Amino acid sequence: MLTLLRNLLRSKIALVLIGLLILGLAAFGITDIFTPRLGNSLVRVGDRTIEARDIDREADAQIDQMNAQGGSFTRQDLADSGRLVNVIAIQVNRLTMAEYLKQKGLSPSDEAVVDQLRQLPLFRSSINGSFDLQRYQQYLNSVGQTEAEYEQLIEDQLSLVTMSRGFSGAVEPPSALSEIMATYNGEERRIAYMLVGPDQIEDQIEPPTEEELRTFYQEQRANLLQPERRAFSIIAISPSDFIHRVDITDEEIQNEYAAQIARFSAPSTRVFESVVFEEQEPARQALGRLLADADFDQVVNSLSGQIMAAESVLRDDMTNEDLADTVFTAPVDIWSGPVELGDGRWAIINVIEETPGEAQPIENVSDVIEQELRAFKAERAYMDSLEEIDAATGSGLSLEELAEVLQSPAYSLPPVDNQGVTEDGKRNTFLNQIEGAIDYGFDLYPDETSFRQDAGDYQYIIRLDEIVEGYLPEFEEVEDRLTRALTNQKRAQALNTLATEVADRLDQGGFLTSEAETLGVEVMRPDQPVTRSTPPETGLNAQSIQSIFAAGLDESFVIPLQGGLMIGVVEAINLPEGDALRRQVAATQSQLSNVLSRELEQAMFAVAMDDVSPETNDAAIETYISDNQSPQ
Repeated sequence: MLTLLRNLLRSKIALVLIGLLILGLAAFGITDIFTPRLGNSLVRVGDRTIEARDIDREADAQIDQMNAQGGSFTRQDLADSGRLVNVIAIQVNRLTMAEYLKQKGLSPSDEAVVDQLRQLPLFRSSINGSFDLQRYQQYLNSVGQTEAEYEQLIEDQLSLVTMSRGFSGAVEPPSALSEIMATYNGEERRIAYMLVGPDQIEDQIEPPTEEELRTFYQEQRANLLQPERRAFSIIAISPSDFIHRVDITDEEIQNEYAAQIARFSAPSTRVFESVVFEEQEPARQALGRLLADADFDQVVNSLSGQIMAAESVLRDDMTNEDLADTVFTAPVDIWSGPVELGDGRWAIINVIEETPGEAQPIENVSDVIEQELRAFKAERAYMDSLEEIDAATGSGLSLEELAEVLQSPAYSLPPVDNQGVTEDGKRNTFLNQIEGAIDYGFDLYPDETSFRQDAGDYQYIIRLDEIVEGYLPEFEEVEDRLTRALTNQKRAQALNTLATEVADRLDQGGFLTSEAETLGVEVMRPDQPVTRSTPPETGLNAQSIQSIFAAGLDESFVIPLQGGLMIGVVEAINLPEGDALRRQVAATQSQLSNVLSRELEQAMFAVAMDDVSPETNDAAIETYISDNQSPQ
């Protein structure tokens, strides 16, 4: 289909169609067309280039989105995970499609770009909802982008996004194809099944003989081999260890309460006066003159300002957010602004008086203040202790003597492998939560004590106490484990054999009820028919549904379950007809339209890549990625 669509898109008819549909976004893979002579540019697409700063901007925007959901990602994380390459690929693909459409004369008009720009919520005034040029310019400054660059981005996005919408609105799947998919999606199956478990084959399981166990022992040597393990002693210190070592006095709580009185008080009330001007420029001039101690009346009269009556307000009562921010952040008795009002006028304001809200009694908040002060002082004590730790470790003291000096216990831990797991299969959570401690410990010599190591949340000192060489346990040591494992293996084999035999008899005309009676189990039939969209809550996962729909009418299916098997037959297959089929077709139309639209977009992108042929500077890209990765 892709070849057919490529040929279609090369025709003049297709270009007329595309022109009517306009155009839209597709983000697909990047081709490896590496070309020199690009200078420091990463990529050249037509007469436009992609620079490192462009990728920085896109990467930072992606990081902001991820961190807004509670993460703490950096550009280094993107580079290390390979996602920075994806950012570059998306930029290349976007520019390639935009350039292709531009070459075909299908870019949006300047008026459409300006109109789209003015509709973006990011640049709308919070006062009256109109386009705010100041916000626009502040945004461009914050992201390091010129107006021309940003408007080019809007032009690209506008043409690309509308392409997808155009395809989706114009593509209509053939009715025959819609009916096939509707029939597929709407098919229902009635099944009957029985559950077979170890109880049904237990009398067939003979205990393993010693000869079988010894053979099994030889087969499992690789799994039985115990890796080298190491036993460590460790001192680990974190800020929480200092919580109970610091003292908080009543005086400190009182001082902190006074310093944060606004935090523990009801909202304050401010009284402010304002002078309103018809335009922003005279408001700015008035503010400058008043701050230079010019005569108030003369300034207001010369610039045609209107003196407004003083107002007493609470922050939450003000609907104009910009005005509220100015009133409640401005210093008292200093003119501030200008700020835009809701009717297009501008004002400068002067806060005359501030009345703090009623404060909570210190008794109500002293516990909170004490906890915060304790945590702060504990963190500071923790940081101050690092020099003491370094001095102690450099003095030649033993780990136990260091523990006494540092007032922190030395923990002796059982031997673990390089994953922090003991011989009995338990994971040492304490050691594993100290980042890098296991790897560092495995580099130590016997009885060697490390210097202080920084693990982020912890500072630790570790000593290698013992090396337990890897070994293969003797048969007698693991005989019980081998017996359990081999018995379980025999049980699973017997269950599979039983399922195969039962399924063969059912497929040859046998009856599920007879098989169930022989095994002493019940036959069950779900109240609702099974469909391809039956939810997992019913006990049937995707693999189970696939097995059911792979069987024909009156044919068997076998589904593995935890601890047993489900053996069943398909008793009825119902296909949607009449009104049910028509409803299903209607629901399928949108799904098929999306599939066909994606096919068209992929075809168009393939043509664009052939026609535009982006030039990619592999050396510059490798250097850019390397500069953003963690030091090796």
